[in-house]
Formats: sequence, structure tokens, C-alpha cells
Amino acid sequence: MKLPELPSLNRPEVRALSSSSQFFPYELTGNHREVVLGFRYNPPCKENQNRASFRARVKITDSDNTSAVGRTYILNFKVGRTGESQKYSDRDRLGFVAACVGQKQDDPDFDADVAQQTLVDLDDTGGFDSEECQIFHTRTSKVKEKATKKNGQAVLEEAVYANDYFAPISS
Repeated sequence: MKLPELPSLNRPEVRALSSSSQFFPYELTGNHREVVLGFRYNPPCKENQNRASFRARVKITDSDNTSAVGRTYILNFKVGRTGESQKYSDRDRLGFVAACVGQKQDDPDFDADVAQQTLVDLDDTGGFDSEECQIFHTRTSKVKEKATKKNGQAVLEEAVYANDYFAPISS
């Protein structure tokens, strides 16, 4: 059967969409070995709701969840939040940065700010292209009730929260 004339699947805009990464799903819990493909700072802008963040691209190379192997995701570390939320985001980013440079986040000699800048610089120069930067990532999640307003009324909804833990891979 001859197909009717259809728009080409080889269009650049279609290819760009198929290669884009999604955010790491809250539900993708377990232990993952990942290759870090990038780490960059996203300044606040309209597209990300005027929130700044650091974004890391990772590719899962081994996982408790075998269907996740080979997938690429973005880890989003928000910046400039208020209260407890920022503290946890900073904790996760500290763990990620430390793992990427082969350090433990609680080592008193570890300078996380210098390491973070090193990762951003590495991303700028294409240094992650070698896929040498590998980390262990454990994700847990929990469901909590969260108060929100709907139609002017306060209601409780269930929300999923993730906790991420990172460790360096020893050579």
C-alpha cells in the first residue's frame, strides 16, 4: 500500500522534539547509575516561570528499573525559593555537585562553590561529551497532603515529593 503524501518526519522541528529530554519523573524511584551529559545555570525567564535553576542532563546506564536504562532526563535544582524548599533543593544540588567531582559533600575541605563553577565551565566547553562523569543516584518519593485553593476554597490534595541522594563512583 502506498502511503498518502504526508509531511516528512525528517523535519528539523520534529527531530528537535524527539531529542529533547524530560524532567526526571518523581515516580522513577530506585538506584540508578548515570552518565552526566551537562550541567548549566538557567537564569529566571518567562519560560521557566521566572525561576532560576541549575539543570543537569543525565542518561541512565543501569537501574533497578530496567525500562529506564538508556533514557535521558533532566534533574532540576531550583534556586531562589523561600523557606524549607530551598534548603532541600540546595542539599540535592550539593550532593549532585560533590558526586560529579568525586567528593563527599560532608568533607570539610570540599569547596562546593568552586566545584559547581567547574561543572558549569565543563558544560560550556563541551567537557561532558566524553561521558566520563558518572554518578550513583538514589531517588525515593513519598505522597503527602498539600493544602491548595480551588474556587476560593481550601482543599487538601495529594502531592508526590522526591528525595534525591547522589554518590560518586569510585574508579
